[in-house]
Amino acid sequence: MGERSAFHGAPRRIEALAYIMERIERTGTSPSYGEIGRGMRPRIKGTRVRQLVDQLVARGLIQRDIGARRGIYIRDAHRCRVVIADALGRQGWCHAHPLSNLIVHPCANEQLPMIPLILAHRGGN
Repeated sequence: MGERSAFHGAPRRIEALAYIMERIERTGTSPSYGEIGRGMRPRIKGTRVRQLVDQLVARGLIQRDIGARRGIYIRDAHRCRVVIADALGRQGWCHAHPLSNLIVHPCANEQLPMIPLILAHRGGN
């Protein structure tokens, strides 16, 4: 069975935007189209990634340096976070800002609030 992301049901461009932002914040470099496609659930091909990036550029959320392998830049990080939070909110997810209280809105029992992701590196022997 394939993996489902928190963005299931949201526009794929929002999932791509979230992946791009997370990658840049985590590593300081933008992802390649192939990495974006592999980072999405379910995975997508490079042609579809290009379409999603073009949509994000057209909406003014990112800019692209034509010809650069890793030439994707976030134009306004705050605006991008708002767009992502709005898309998740429409699906019933709650958002907690880092180091703040989780604001939980009343929801049905089958819906769970989104909690901040904590990444842990596990070293192997």
